[in-house]
Amino acid sequence: MPNIHSSTFIVAKAKRREQYGFPLAHLNDLEASEEVEKVLIGGDFNTDKDIDIDYLVNLHQEEGFLWASETIGPTYQTLSGLFSYRLDHFFTRGFDLLEAGKSAETRASDHVPLWIKLRF
Repeated sequence: MPNIHSSTFIVAKAKRREQYGFPLAHLNDLEASEEVEKVLIGGDFNTDKDIDIDYLVNLHQEEGFLWASETIGPTYQTLSGLFSYRLDHFFTRGFDLLEAGKSAETRASDHVPLWIKLRF
């Protein structure tokens, strides 16, 4: 299970998109040497624009992944909720998605914690 923390918007979009592909490239290398049936990729992708989310989702869907956090909505807010962003995501392959959600409040991070319930 790769856990991601991509760079923020201060890094060029092309470099951030390159980071999105690293786990998939590693997985493709791994699959060439052994059978991998179940995969969970998740973390902070810092997708602050819809076009970045679309790119990220399409990249994973092309590799057969389900966007498991699709229904969760924003995971980061600033200025007392004036601006909200979907920065964090889960992608799965080989699981049945049962539920997905987020915690209402946290003091541990500036992002809202996500969770998913999967069936093996």
